[in-house]
Amino acid sequence: MLARRTWNWLRGEENPPTSADFREFFESAIATAPPVALQTALGGAATVAARRGWLGGALKAAPAAGIADAAFVGLENARVLFKLGRGELNAEQALDEMGSRTCAAVGGFALRGLGALAGSVLGLGKVGSFIGSTVGYMAGSRIGEFVWEGGKAIARTVATVAKEVWEAGRSVVRNLNPLTWFS
Repeated sequence: MLARRTWNWLRGEENPPTSADFREFFESAIATAPPVALQTALGGAATVAARRGWLGGALKAAPAAGIADAAFVGLENARVLFKLGRGELNAEQALDEMGSRTCAAVGGFALRGLGALAGSVLGLGKVGSFIGSTVGYMAGSRIGEFVWEGGKAIARTVATVAKEVWEAGRSVVRNLNPLTWFS
């Protein structure tokens, strides 16, 4: 952005408003930047903000990994909302994708620590801890996806049963004839 503005200035061409350049930069970063780079930047920024108290006093002592994890989930959901806003997804697809990504991330975060512990307990040191952490995250994220899909299946079943109970109740009430109650 800065290079383009400078180039335009050197050539005597007019630059768009700075707000338009920042908007274009943000949209481009959300749409195309590698998730790891954005996660790292956002996680670091969120951790610094928490340590300085900008996010409230309760988060000052929160573990950095937890803050980075929360930033990651927020970023993933922002990417989905960006797609929704651009019309690339409808509301149902966006909700499904956000639920799936959130469950996968939470599952991965939950098992990452367990995997790291297992790797270090096996006597493999930092390498074992890293490998265990990676395997734990991958397994946990897959479990999180299964949890999301299972939850959706249960919700569909509950909705179907509730609808059937409602319809049966309505049918009973419709067929009641109060004139025959006292005869």
